[in-house]
Amino acid sequence: MKETLRARTHRRHPASIDPNREAVNLDVARRSALGASRSALGPGEVLARLRLAGVLLDEKAYDEALALLAQKHAAPMEAQYAALKGDVLVAKNSRDDARAAYRLALEKTDSRSGAFRASVQLRLDALGG
Repeated sequence: MKETLRARTHRRHPASIDPNREAVNLDVARRSALGASRSALGPGEVLARLRLAGVLLDEKAYDEALALLAQKHAAPMEAQYAALKGDVLVAKNSRDDARAAYRLALEKTDSRSGAFRASVQLRLDALGG
């Protein structure tokens, strides 16, 4: 009998797929992203930092997330970093700074990224533009 991917994952990391264990899920995600951000080079490192900043946001570690987002990253990722920075600032209740971050994200967004651009615009509109 062939074991499914879900069953293998659950057997190896039971907490990683159990929605009732959110704190453990975040810990697993954080360790995974942190390891990738330290070991990956180039674009992989940039994506790992972005992913880790998202995990830190979920953990309410806002200052750590902002510090990570402030690190040097590739210009093509500027919009994603700015949008996530806006999300962190909203969580910190820094509405004016969040608006500025969302505006930067819109400015740096490629015109071909319609769905991403629309999601950032929605967030900005929710803050009163």
